Amino acid sequence: MRVTTLILPLLAVIFASSASAQKFPTRDITLVVQFAPGGNTDVNARLLAPYLSKELGVPVIVENRASGGGYVAINSVYRANPDGYTLLLNVFPQNAQKEIVFDVPFRILELTYLANYTKTDMFVAVAKDSPYNNLKDLLEASRKKPLNVSVSQLGSAAHLNAMILKRRLGVNLEVIPYPGGAQAIAAMLGGHVDFISSDDITVWLQRESVRPLVAFSDQRSAKFPDVPTLGELGEDTVSYSLIGIAGPPGMPEEVQKILSAALAKAIQNPELIEKVQKSGGTVHYLPGPEFHNAARSFYKLVTEYKDIFEEKK
Repeated sequence: MRVTTLILPLLAVIFASSASAQKFPTRDITLVVQFAPGGNTDVNARLLAPYLSKELGVPVIVENRASGGGYVAINSVYRANPDGYTLLLNVFPQNAQKEIVFDVPFRILELTYLANYTKTDMFVAVAKDSPYNNLKDLLEASRKKPLNVSVSQLGSAAHLNAMILKRRLGVNLEVIPYPGGAQAIAAMLGGHVDFISSDDITVWLQRESVRPLVAFSDQRSAKFPDVPTLGELGEDTVSYSLIGIAGPPGMPEEVQKILSAALAKAIQNPELIEKVQKSGGTVHYLPGPEFHNAARSFYKLVTEYKDIFEEKK
């Protein structure tokens, strides 16, 4: 009788937990974006939301929390109830940079990584009439005099890649920052700098005027399949941008499985892939553990180059 008295409450807890997991989700899910509406990250979130909503059977609401340089958005998800109803569009390496350089109350690698969604390759490119035909040409020319490279803002992913060229490959260069990618590429086309470090969307939009020389990715870009990667040239550094979905630390395994499965179907939906491509992006699905591993690699890379991300006073 006593054994039955002990077992029945335990079984009740187990069944209640199982029923709760089976019911998830029962209400709206919020997908938090750390940038203002209208940008590339926000567009990607709004393209994904209806497909994820279809898989989960509940509305997925995109919410922009752009204040505090994005720290507010990241921290709000980091501190949220890990019940699966609050998710973050997690951007790397930018979010690693925010933690490593600034005094923030979150730990980006402690989030629950569910799936990666898109990938943005990074390139070194020159104007079509440039005398430089490959990375070797840049290196040899820089031994005679420093070359100027335009980037979109100090501390950006483009700036990071320019410094990889300088420190790891020995290209003698000076970084010239501009407010954005459009201004940076215009400076190169106007003859004010020798080459540009930029993302694949910017280079693609100007493909009639520019010539990419090398990609920082781990595999060749679908947009520029003839352009070699740094790995092919003997450098193992990988540097590109990822946008994935993560939740607060400590999310229950049952909820993780439901969200991960829904994200896998939504992200790999051919209709969504086509829409992302039309917007200039590239879908790059990775399961949660692989996304987390990639995040760790970026965290290590940003730590190594921490000094270039320091605020300039």
